[in-house]
Amino acid sequence: QYRVLDASGNEIAKGTANVGRLGGFSTAFALPATPATGYARVVFTAGASGFEHDFRIEEIRRPEFEVTAHAGDGPYLVAGSGADVTANASYCARGPLAGAQVTWNVSASQTAFTPPNRDDYTFGAWPHDDEDDAPHAKVLPASWTHAGTTDATGASVLHLAFATVEPAERMSVIAEATVHDTNHQAWATQTALLVHP
Repeated sequence: QYRVLDASGNEIAKGTANVGRLGGFSTAFALPATPATGYARVVFTAGASGFEHDFRIEEIRRPEFEVTAHAGDGPYLVAGSGADVTANASYCARGPLAGAQVTWNVSASQTAFTPPNRDDYTFGAWPHDDEDDAPHAKVLPASWTHAGTTDATGASVLHLAFATVEPAERMSVIAEATVHDTNHQAWATQTALLVHP
């Protein structure tokens, strides 16, 4: 015998299954139209023995809007240079998502660079264990958070100013935008930039 209990402990299905010659059984049951979401379980009993199997009941919300991100034209250079990154939010069927809250998370970390079509060159810190050479200083990763809103066209623009980096190393900058609408849906997107010293 089996009983199916929802996340609140309410019984939502029950039945029996016959054990075959090899000791196995199979059964199926239908969930109600609006079950409680969360962890549910099936409680099996056979004589004096029992066993429980957990599973999740989840609600799927269809996305109401989509978000894309892109950066302006490079190359990007430290000191006096900057870049604009733009997130665009639009409803799946009805045009731009205006006036939505946007949370920007920007992170920067040291990276290497290989020029296009020149796999024989790499620019960046060379990892080595030579005691005669001074250890190479590393640029520690950093992150920033900014808040904004989308404009009438569904865009949110964040200007990144590349002031300085010590020591002079190539940096990978990732800008991630999370857009929240009035129905409490949130979608995120990101774009990456390579900043040269």
